[in-house]
Amino acid sequence: MNHKITQVSMFYLPIRGGQETYIENLHHILKKNDYESQVIQVNRAVDKVPSHVKFLYRTPHLLNKIIPDTDWFAFNFGLIFEKKALRQSDLIICHYPFHYPAISWHQNIIVLSHGVDWREPARTFADRYRVYALEMCKNKKLTIIANDTNFLRHLGLDIQPANSEFQQVSDRIWYIPNCVNTEQFKPSGVTRKNIILVPRNIRYSRGIHLAIQSFYEFVKHDCYREYEMWIAGTGQLGRYYRYCKKLINDLNLQESVKFIGHVPWQSLGDYYNQVKLTLIPTIELEGTSLSALESMACKTPVVSTSIAGLNDLPTIKTSLEPDDIANKMVEGIENWNYYSQFQYEKVLTTFNLILWKEAWLKVIEETLK
Repeated sequence: MNHKITQVSMFYLPIRGGQETYIENLHHILKKNDYESQVIQVNRAVDKVPSHVKFLYRTPHLLNKIIPDTDWFAFNFGLIFEKKALRQSDLIICHYPFHYPAISWHQNIIVLSHGVDWREPARTFADRYRVYALEMCKNKKLTIIANDTNFLRHLGLDIQPANSEFQQVSDRIWYIPNCVNTEQFKPSGVTRKNIILVPRNIRYSRGIHLAIQSFYEFVKHDCYREYEMWIAGTGQLGRYYRYCKKLINDLNLQESVKFIGHVPWQSLGDYYNQVKLTLIPTIELEGTSLSALESMACKTPVVSTSIAGLNDLPTIKTSLEPDDIANKMVEGIENWNYYSQFQYEKVLTTFNLILWKEAWLKVIEETLK
């Protein structure tokens, strides 16, 4: 008899970021190992809904804009009404502790964190609820998987960054970092252009304004005046996007900083392979960035801030100061051959899907027992 496993997540289709990619990879691994795989997500704009996906009601965009995170709570209410259907699953993989209270009645649950998802200190009711949900998971002694050591330290574990990958680090608690498909993301050998890529959706937490300010300092160096910065991600609407556009105008960077919009996941490898450097300028709310791993797998060096789970990755680390970020970008380009090879080898040996698959299958098997 095949076990049925259901993933519960706000985000899956369409695939536009690291969490969605993670779920897709896990879905394929489950299928290949004879598990019946299903995903329950919020209703989103998808041309054709696959048979393994079930949509739940989504709150109107305007309501969610007025009251942030309304759609997260609405999704939890939807899960409560899915109790009868979820009983047919032998195991539920819950993406983020936030959703656990809605499905806490189920006997087999794995709670997965993609990083600390509340602001510190907690500012809103939703932030406080996230902390409450995490405490609930800890008290229930659930199987918890973290994809970064920062989250593990929030669980009270004494663990250093970039340590104990793919291991059980405490009772029922595992550290399984993000990993990259090196068959899809790999060096292509094409001639690279003088471009800095910022593969981030346009939100304050992703530090788009910081990237723009840093690029302004970067092009002050005479030998880098011809460089461009491409910002690839969704979110070309709203107050923050307008602020970033104004910042570009104020710094007279209209010709060199470009918002290129959403790039389909299947095409991202082509972009990583044609640029000189990738910048991950995260300010808060970050696990181990899949974008950083994908770039390094293409032998494109990555500069990142030293925020949260980014400390687990072999990126060139920087502070949140534009001058420091610009200097680290210069370092990455001037020492391109070294960082390209060093980061590439670290990804191949540590952040590969084979180790990721083996660890996940082991956790699933033990949980189902």
